[in-house]
Amino acid sequence: MAKGSNHWSPGTWLAQRYRVQRVLGEGSLGVTYAVYDAALQREVAFKALFAADDERSAVFLSEFARLRRLLHPQLIRVMDLVQWRDASTDTTHLAYTSELIEGQTLATFAAQSDWQGLRRVCIDVIEALDILHQAGYRHGDVKPDNILVNQAGRGVLIDLSCSALIGRVPAEGVAGTPGFCAPELLHSGQGDQRADIYSLGVSLAQINEQRAET
Repeated sequence: MAKGSNHWSPGTWLAQRYRVQRVLGEGSLGVTYAVYDAALQREVAFKALFAADDERSAVFLSEFARLRRLLHPQLIRVMDLVQWRDASTDTTHLAYTSELIEGQTLATFAAQSDWQGLRRVCIDVIEALDILHQAGYRHGDVKPDNILVNQAGRGVLIDLSCSALIGRVPAEGVAGTPGFCAPELLHSGQGDQRADIYSLGVSLAQINEQRAET
């Protein structure tokens, strides 16, 4: 599956277990779908890697392993690692499933929420970051699109594809989203938990500007 093309259509079965429902989003590593899990008989999120080459696979598997070890209501909860071969294209695919969060991105939520609701979400994100930091990792890509607000109005931090050990330079070099990265990451690629707090501050400043314009 090439980046930006050949998305699986609704109704497509993957790994003989997951039926594609709709696309949820597209990031640096792959596409995330809402799929029906025939084994669990419910919808889950299904993040599929764009191309299963060695470098991308290593980053993807590292993201899965980190999420698998971290259990917190404000961090996305992963479930299964999925690898299968498509005989029709002779292609190996790699994916993982996670809980499906029915909700909105932070930007969408903030446009219609009062400050009290936004404050609760910010506390949730800070708690999720604290769990990551205590485990020795920084998130690496804190931004409004990576903060989902569920139907209960609680924030959930997603996407650890840019995460790295605190104080270490990621194997792929500088990672993150331009405009949200802390200056030290752009300079050396190395940062600690303060880089995540910087990115959260930039996100909130952007949200504040958007709210002021409405």
